[in-house]
Order: sequence, then C-alpha cells, then structure tokens
Amino acid sequence: MILPWGTVAHGKGSSNRSRTTRKRGRDRLILYLLLIVIAGLLGVIVALLPDTPPGEADDQPSRSVGDEMVQRRAEEAEPESEDEAPSIPEDGPPETVTERYPVGEAPATPAATAAESDREFWWLPDPDVYGEAPGTLYLILDDAGNNLEPFPAFLEFPGPLAVAVLPQLPYSVEAAALTAAAGKEIMLHLPMEAVGGANPGPGAVTVGMSDRDILRVIGENLGSVPGAIGVNNHMGSRATSDQRIMEIVLADLQRRELFFIDSRTTVDTVARPVAGYLRTPFAERHIFLDNERSRDAILAAIRGALELAHTQDQVVMIGHATVPELATILNEIYPVLTEHGYRFGLVSELAEVPEVAEVPDGEE
Repeated sequence: MILPWGTVAHGKGSSNRSRTTRKRGRDRLILYLLLIVIAGLLGVIVALLPDTPPGEADDQPSRSVGDEMVQRRAEEAEPESEDEAPSIPEDGPPETVTERYPVGEAPATPAATAAESDREFWWLPDPDVYGEAPGTLYLILDDAGNNLEPFPAFLEFPGPLAVAVLPQLPYSVEAAALTAAAGKEIMLHLPMEAVGGANPGPGAVTVGMSDRDILRVIGENLGSVPGAIGVNNHMGSRATSDQRIMEIVLADLQRRELFFIDSRTTVDTVARPVAGYLRTPFAERHIFLDNERSRDAILAAIRGALELAHTQDQVVMIGHATVPELATILNEIYPVLTEHGYRFGLVSELAEVPEVAEVPDGEE
C-alpha cells in the first residue's frame, strides 16, 4: 500500500529528530562524566599540593623550631614571678643573693662556653683533662619547712643528702618527718642575723640577744625540727662574723653533740676558728647550686663542684628545697655521676673538729 507523499515525509522527519535527540543526550552525558572526572582529578592535585608557596615550604619548619627554642631559653632565663615563687611567711623571707655569695667571694662555678653547651654532657668535666674523681660530694638542701610542693621530688634522690629545715614554720615538723621516712639526714637551718637587716624568720639568733636568750632560742628551734643531727646557718652574715655569738652557738652544739656546717654567707665568718677552739665538729659550704635558678646555671654550678672534686677530698654543695628545677636535675644526673666515678657521702660523716693554730708560749 502506497501512502500519500505527505505521510511518508512526516514519518522520516520524526525518526531523524528522535535519533538527533538521543545523540545529543549521549553527548551531554559523556560531557558531564568528563567534567566529574576532571573535577575529581583537580581535587586530588589540590590535596597533594603543600600549604605554603614553594619558596617558603623549606624555611617555615626551621623558623618555627628556632622560635620555640628561643622562647624556651627566654622562659628558662626569666626569674620566677612573685606568683610562681615558693610561699614564704612574711616574717621569714628567703636568703638574698648577697647572703649566698658574699662580697669578696667569687662564685666557684665556671660559665659554660658556647662550644661546650652543644654537648649533651657539657657540665661533666672531661676525664682526659681532670682524670678520675677522687673527692666525695656532700649535698645539703636548705629552706625546707616553707612549703611541701617540690619537697617529695628531692627525697627521691637516690644518693645520700641532708635536709636543713627552717624552725617554727607551718611545715617544719612535717618536713623533718618526711626526711626521716625517706632515710635522709635532718639538720636545723638556724636563722641568724644578716648584715643587710633582712628578717631571717622565726627563731633567729641576733647579735643583740643575751647568752641566755640565744640558748633558749636554739632549744626551741631544735624542738620544732625533731631528729636534727646538725645545724647550718640561714642568712647570718652578721651573726657568724661575731665571735661572742658563735662561741655561744657552737659551745651549745658541742654540748648537744651536734655538728655545724658554715653556709659561708660572709667572708668574715669566724665559725671555723671558734669551732676548732671549742672542739665542735665542723665543715663549710663550697658551692651554692641554685644561686641562679635556670637549668644551665644550675648545671654550671654542678660542674664547678665536680671540678673541685678533682682537686680536694670533700665538696659541700648547698641547694634549696624550694627550687623544683634543682630536684629534676639532681635526679636526672645522679646515674651519670655515679657511672663516671663521682660519689656522695653523708654530711654527718663529713664534719670533724678543725685544726687551729697553737697558742704561743706565755699566752692563754
């Protein structure tokens, strides 16, 4: 059957339009798929690119580490703020710098050189230079009794040490008890008058006191520090240079069978000759470990003590039980020290009656 021309023409046109429509649909789908693939590839490329421009990528990490190191050094070098400082009673201020290293006595701690500070153990004397360590180290921790926050860390020290407890303070008895429980030696940290007029705290011995008052105060102080086997002075640059005061103090200690360690807060101290005359067991401080309380300064002071141990038999080191950084350092370095032949001794075995010059004939 032959259809009219118009009908046949109409059928072919619909078929062509249909095929064209389907082709355009496939083209759009392919285009969409290509766009999706391209977008995905761009996302992967962006994710793999560095966060900083190529010219800065290598520099940024080193700058940040350097900044952290500078900041850490700055924080270590800064003195403790008043808020961070150990709590001290108003009537018992801490020792001042002049009371630790008196005028006329230079600190016996060498400054670390730049080259040495690059070594992990720069504070350890070179054995090829100094040889073996023949001397014994003796460690005393002053100012216990003010608070107990950093105190337990000091009592973890593996070697022997003595704790000098300030008397008549809120934690005096407890500090002495904790010291005894840890197997460490207990001393009375006797407050004594200073040249500058600073208040040494409760139980202070002053040059204006009578002999009877001095003896009474010593007895009261010992009562607040149970178990004390010896005494050292807290401040005392004026009192330890006064012969009458030291004769009363050291005679009483000799009677009680206690030793005396001179903290040497003044070069004018008369403690040694008076102790020799009265036959009182005696020793004296050589190094203050935390006159400056940064880590590098403490390690430099320790190096000074170690160097002395190569030149003399006994080295007395005094630190403060209120300095947490000192506790951390002491516990860190103890295994290193013992490995290199350094040894710690009991302070009670250190003190002995000092020799004194003989009295000339015809004099008494």
